[in-house]
This record gives sequence, structure tokens and C-alpha cells, in this order.
Amino acid sequence: MAGLDGHPRPAPDARRLLRAWPLLVVVVAALAAAGPLVGGRMVLGHDALEHPMRTAEYARLLAAGVPWPQWSPNLGHGYGEPIFLFNPPLFYALASVPTLAGLPVVSAVNLTCVGLLIAAGLGTYACTAPALGRAGGLVAGVAYAWAPYVLLDLYVRQALTELTAVCILPWALAGLDQAVRAPGGRRVAGAALGVSALLLSSTPATVVTAPALLGQIAASGWGYGRAGWVRGLAALALGGLLASAFWVPAVVERHLLRFDRLLTGWTGLRQPLLGAVATGQLHLGLRDVPGRARTIGWALASERPSSSCRLSRSSCCSPGGRADCPT
Repeated sequence: MAGLDGHPRPAPDARRLLRAWPLLVVVVAALAAAGPLVGGRMVLGHDALEHPMRTAEYARLLAAGVPWPQWSPNLGHGYGEPIFLFNPPLFYALASVPTLAGLPVVSAVNLTCVGLLIAAGLGTYACTAPALGRAGGLVAGVAYAWAPYVLLDLYVRQALTELTAVCILPWALAGLDQAVRAPGGRRVAGAALGVSALLLSSTPATVVTAPALLGQIAASGWGYGRAGWVRGLAALALGGLLASAFWVPAVVERHLLRFDRLLTGWTGLRQPLLGAVATGQLHLGLRDVPGRARTIGWALASERPSSSCRLSRSSCCSPGGRADCPT
């Protein structure tokens, strides 16, 4: 078919393909980043053992008819623990779908991670293409899927709940941008779904990214008047309401947790680190970890404890223990 200028117009299917090619490139790039997940092998990251067990437990509870699992009767050495009451469950809910469909748990976890990487790239494209164009959105989507921190969460830390939040964040930002710029209940609802998914992914990541969400509302609403900001804040509130099934019980039962233990014992590193910084004894360098590649990490320039002292904190590093154990 020829246009008014006499030049042939592309067919409708060809036009759709031309519009979709940046998305296809982003998907291919994300699949390339997820290459090590193919084959059904477990990623040997820091938290690699936690997520298959939790996924299997979550899927088992769903199969038993529990619609919103909170108590895990088979974890905690068989005594049970309320892991899904205080830990956002979205990743485990997503990974439970292929698990219940018959895939092995490790393969289900890997498949979920592949989907998250694809979602991260596409979400970044959706967030940036309106301002940067299709070419700019393509570059941003590929860069985000291959971002070092995203791959660090996946392949080194195996922080899969945080990975879920990182991959959902672009969708939440894109949804808020659309809700602020144009009126419509559907846009507000879409933004609320993105915010609620973020809340159900990782609590620390939600706290860290909250200023970005508010900043997106403020930046997008500049020039659109008070109505745009109201729509953005309404989407935030609705997202919190949708995720209330998780955070309300967690807040109500918060008194059952022992937060004071985060600041004592082996995890109480605040004072040693501050002292090391003050005396210039904190160094960043490579260290050899048994069974792993060389890892970049922080080290204290102090005497290395003896081999008998490294493994026994109660008998060796207690106040009445050996004198050669560092404090």
C-alpha cells in the first residue's frame, strides 16, 4: 500500500515488529545474562541453601490448602518458624508456581530468576523509553539487566528477595510516572500493583527505594498541578493497602522479634569498624575463601586469631577466655 507521498507503507505486521524490536533485544540480552541458570544446577551463592528450602516449604503449604502461608512447620530444625510472617514472600510465591507444576525446586528457583531478569530489562525500558526514546530505552534496559549489582545479588549473594525488589522497582517507577502524568483509574491501579509487589519483595529494599518512589512522583508531577501528585500519592497508598496482608501482621507481631541481637555478638560490628576507621586499620582487598573464587572484602589489620580460637567464640573469645583472641 502506497502513502500520500507515493512511497510504500510497511504492512501492519511489519510496523508492529519494528516497534517491538527493542523489546526483543532487551529480552535476548536478559536471557544472555541468565545463561548460567540454564541446566538445573544450583547457584553457589552466599544464601544458596535458604531459597530452595523456603520455596519447597511455601509450595508444600499452598498444596495443602494454605492460601497465605505464614508459619513454616518443617523449617527451624523441624520445630517450625514464622519465616513468611516476617520475610516478604513474593519470590517464594512466584517460584512455587513452577514447583507445583512439577519442576524440581532448584530448576523452579532458577526459572523464576530468569523471569525476574527479563522483567527488570523490560521494566527499565518502559520507565525510560518515554523520555529517552526507543533507542535510549533499549540501552537502559540492557544496562539494567547486566548491572553489576543485579548480577551480584543473583550470582554472588543469592539475595533473591532483594533481587525481586530490584527487578520490580522499574515497573513501580514507570507506573507512578504514568499515573501522575495522565488521569485514569487504570493507571493508578497499575502503579499500585507495582508498589505492592515491591512491598512484598524485600523490606530493606523497600525502605531504601522509598525516596526514589517519592522523587518519581515529585518529578513527574512537576507541571501537572496538584492533581498529578494526588494520583501518585493515591497509588502509593493503594499499593500499601494491597500489601497489607503481609506488613500489618508483621508489624503487629514485631514484639516477638529480638532486634537487639543484631547489635551484639558476631554481628555487632559497629564499634570494631568505627575503631578501625579511626585508627586507619580498615583495608579493602582480595581474600581467599575456601571453595570459592577470590573475593573482594574488608579486612581489619589486626593479628590473626589462632585456629583453635576462630571456631569457638564461647570458650575462647568470651571475657574470661584466652588472652590472645582479638576483641
